[in-house]
Amino acid sequence: MPNIVVGCVVAIVSSALQSTGLTLQRKAHIIESFQDTNTARTNAQILWRVGVLLFVASNLVGSGIQLVSLPLLILCPLQAVGLVFNSLFASILLGESLTSVSLLGTGLVVLGAGVVAGFGALPEPDRSLDELIKQLTRSSFLLWFLFSLALAAVLALAAVRRKSHESKGVCYGILCGILSAHSLLMAKSAVQLLLHAAHKGFKDILRIQFLFIVALFALFAVLQLYFVNNGLKYASTSILYPLVFCVFNLVSMVNALLYYEQVDTLKGYKVFAVVLGTVMLLAGVFCLSGRLDTGPFQAEERVPLIQNIGTSEYTSLHNIHPGVVNPDVPASRLTRMRSYRNHKRRALSREESQILHELGS
Repeated sequence: MPNIVVGCVVAIVSSALQSTGLTLQRKAHIIESFQDTNTARTNAQILWRVGVLLFVASNLVGSGIQLVSLPLLILCPLQAVGLVFNSLFASILLGESLTSVSLLGTGLVVLGAGVVAGFGALPEPDRSLDELIKQLTRSSFLLWFLFSLALAAVLALAAVRRKSHESKGVCYGILCGILSAHSLLMAKSAVQLLLHAAHKGFKDILRIQFLFIVALFALFAVLQLYFVNNGLKYASTSILYPLVFCVFNLVSMVNALLYYEQVDTLKGYKVFAVVLGTVMLLAGVFCLSGRLDTGPFQAEERVPLIQNIGTSEYTSLHNIHPGVVNPDVPASRLTRMRSYRNHKRRALSREESQILHELGS
């Protein structure tokens, strides 16, 4: 139990540091985009480097400790804590509004993660490579594993053949969730074997079976990145992120119960509590990911970008004529494009205006 408490604390702290790093990188990009001075660019580069360092260091150290100390059933839901910190730091550092929906999502994620951590804390004993191979080849887990991979293959084929963007996005989202869960399982197995080798000798990690587990982890990790990038082409983050997270959690829970033979360990009320906590988590993720689809501009503040073919320059067609409601009428397209090009900059969002105001003060 002390290891689980330490793992939960590390998960929360590392999520906070990762979110801080990502937010600092975003702030650096905003500063660099709208400040042309050498001083501003230098400050932006320093800010970006600090953000990258925070993100990479907290990711490497935090993930390693979590994989060692946390059961799979707790490890997966805790990933949602990062969304809470993303929302919080975007409000503090970028000036984004913290809405009532964001606050509701924060409460649901915190409460749901607490319930899952409290009732899903099941011990995962140290196992040798032979014992893990035995777990992998058990009929119940093997059937589930092969079924999920077959489903992933069908989804990949369906995503290619579908013409609807929404259908493609959903297929890629489910596919990414399945592969993410299996990637995490292989990573945890590899870390457990390394930990076992540190105490009992390194002969296990020199065997071909260990290399096979590592290869599966690498394959699933690369494929999930590829498919999530494809998914982002066809679905908004407010749809894709909750979908991936939902599938990831469900598949990971089944993996944990079958791979570690924990089906009989969870009693009736614990099963109910874990399911309830997971539902609360997913609801919170849906609330928090709604803000992910809100880019730096509000819908009423922006119109599509048009590419200037002659200069390969993207120009924001924000209406700079206050008396003209529709920029297509009455001004000619050529006159408008010239005036927009001379305008040089697009209209700033609230967060960008606030950052520039801080720089100028």
